[in-house]
Amino acid sequence: MKKTPLAAATKRAMTRPPPPPPQDPLVVLKLDGEHARATIESLIDAMADIGRANDTRGYTCLILLRGACDVARAQAHLIASDPRDMAGAAGALHRSQLDHILRGAYLGMVASEEQLEDFLTHDEGVRTLPPTGKPQRIGPIAMATDLDKALLGANIGFKEPLGLADAVEKSWDTLCGLVHGGARIQELYQSGGAIGCNASPEAVMATLHNAVHLTCLAIPVMWRFSGQDNGAKTAAADRAIVAMRDYQAAHDKRLARLGYPVSGL
Repeated sequence: MKKTPLAAATKRAMTRPPPPPPQDPLVVLKLDGEHARATIESLIDAMADIGRANDTRGYTCLILLRGACDVARAQAHLIASDPRDMAGAAGALHRSQLDHILRGAYLGMVASEEQLEDFLTHDEGVRTLPPTGKPQRIGPIAMATDLDKALLGANIGFKEPLGLADAVEKSWDTLCGLVHGGARIQELYQSGGAIGCNASPEAVMATLHNAVHLTCLAIPVMWRFSGQDNGAKTAAADRAIVAMRDYQAAHDKRLARLGYPVSGL
């Protein structure tokens, strides 16, 4: 009997292996959380090999950046352990990570000697110190705006504006709501009449992605204050780049499995 195109297509369809079942979002989120945690730990190892600072400014900066790395690792750990119920808590920690990074990098790269001394002496955050009048705490958007300029002009690898101020401006109110128990928590914890964290898989993936990328920001800032020779610093930074790229590629594949557009580098 002569084969028809329809018959041939039917035979191919019957002999072809069935498509893989849809991915369970919780499984994908756990995998991404575990990979994010491992990546952040690799970045921390690289930072240790880059070396620490030899002066008060650099040491103060690096302490805060290392604290930010551990907060990022905690976010990934929470999501890896329970991506549904722990997503809100991880989001709240995201603001803490931003706080650490903004203060640490600002004190290292922007603040005057007087501002650095004020920070260490009074524990009132990073403040302006006018000749007359009361010192005023510098807000996160203002710090991020100054940091965008400082990072671009510091000759530490940034070829174009980082966009840190824009990212902070868009996310800060939401992150504050997660920390302080505002309307954002009311929205996040209502799910079909039940009470419990109801973050979308896309939002959880974004939290992990941002936690890893913000951790990377610490590396060039640490580079500036390290007394290690350039060869040792370069080898450590290259390891960090490989770990970051591996995570990014896997993260994008997981986003695609869940039907979301990839984030890219």
